[in-house]
Amino acid sequence: MKMRVLLALTIAVLTVSVAHAAAQQAIMGWVERVYIESIDSNFKAKLDTGATTSSMRAIVLKVMDEKDEKNRRVVFQVENEKGETNTLERKLVRFVKIKMRNGTFQRRPVVEMDFCIAGRHVISEVNLAPRTDFIYPVLIGRNMMVDGGIIVDPSRTFTAPARCITKAFKQEEETTPAALSKGE
Repeated sequence: MKMRVLLALTIAVLTVSVAHAAAQQAIMGWVERVYIESIDSNFKAKLDTGATTSSMRAIVLKVMDEKDEKNRRVVFQVENEKGETNTLERKLVRFVKIKMRNGTFQRRPVVEMDFCIAGRHVISEVNLAPRTDFIYPVLIGRNMMVDGGIIVDPSRTFTAPARCITKAFKQEEETTPAALSKGE
């Protein structure tokens, strides 16, 4: 009798755990829009399960205090879907070496970015790259998919608006031209 009760409780707990985990996941298409609230901009993004890290089309203008781990910063520009350019400044998390198609390696800065994708607020590391040869300016890799509880359905695209349903749970460090002119 005790064994049956224990078995029934175990099954119930596992069922609830699986249901909870499934509720935390969001099924999205292989192409979605992402939104960066701090600069009020949308970007098309490819969700790539073959890529570990995420990448964003950016022109790196300056890397400051590269050797000083506490004060390392990157100033870079991004262009949104409307062709508007925004200048951002973020803390440099690290550098990553990316193997290119031709077999050479490229050293790229990695920063933490704050994205909204299909109503979810995701904070994750992205490397900054020119990405001029690619259709999509943002590539979302497995790390960000795990951070955001995202599952990819390759038969779908643009499944939901990019805007976040909830307010950001972590404030971005940033310097934009508007913030600079306001003295922020």
